[in-house]
Amino acid sequence: MISMVEKYFKQSDVAERIGVQPDTVKVWRKQGKIKAVRTPGGRYRYPESEINRILSNTTISRGKETLEIKIPHSKRIKLEKQLREKTKRKNITLEEGITLALEAWVKKGGKK
Repeated sequence: MISMVEKYFKQSDVAERIGVQPDTVKVWRKQGKIKAVRTPGGRYRYPESEINRILSNTTISRGKETLEIKIPHSKRIKLEKQLREKTKRKNITLEEGITLALEAWVKKGGKK
């Protein structure tokens, strides 16, 4: 029988992988948006499956409009790398890049 052992990550590691602040991960945990387990020492650890779930469900909200995009984790990593190279910004997230592109598109009147 194959044993599947899941990796668990600290809050700061989760934040870095997702591209948010560590406090955001804490808020999400309290809101039930991300699952975590509590260690005997009282710390929280986040399973890799939850990180991948969050990364594959990208949601961008601007006012009343919401855009949900499902992107596989491996594709997301590649797109973020390309975005960082193109914009020359180290900490830009995929959501920010998509938002910037959409805003530029709207300014042009929705034309290419």
